[in-house]
Amino acid sequence: MKIRIPFPTTAVILFGAIVLTACTPAQNNQTVDPAPSPSQVQPVVTDAPEDQDQTRRSDVKQISTAITQYVTEPGNALADFGVVPVCNRQKIEIGTGSGNMDLGSFLVPDYLVRIPFDPAKGSDEATGYAICNNQKGETVIWSLHSDATKLNSAK
Repeated sequence: MKIRIPFPTTAVILFGAIVLTACTPAQNNQTVDPAPSPSQVQPVVTDAPEDQDQTRRSDVKQISTAITQYVTEPGNALADFGVVPVCNRQKIEIGTGSGNMDLGSFLVPDYLVRIPFDPAKGSDEATGYAICNNQKGETVIWSLHSDATKLNSAK
């Protein structure tokens, strides 16, 4: 009894070698850098004001959500952050710089990977975002550098 093989054996071997080569990552003795630590992550800066404002909206929401999560935990309170001024009188910038409100020690890493900062003008020391309490006693986060007239978490 003779078994007929529909493809030549060399074609099957060649096909297998091509598939194996295409599916195997190159070995070029380069090491892959691990993911950056949160302190190494920088915002992506774009020239388009609407893109920057979209990032600011996201940052404002993240900070606001993290504060809400923090204060709803038993034993935590907004007063832990220090004196939060009334919005119509003053806003205090969030950041590690002198005179700013450092929320990082309360919110990082449990509620945020890092405190976000303005995509164009912010830094860890002066994030470009401010905090205050409105007339209703709600905590509001503001973007200080937005092209929108009032970009804040109260909307």
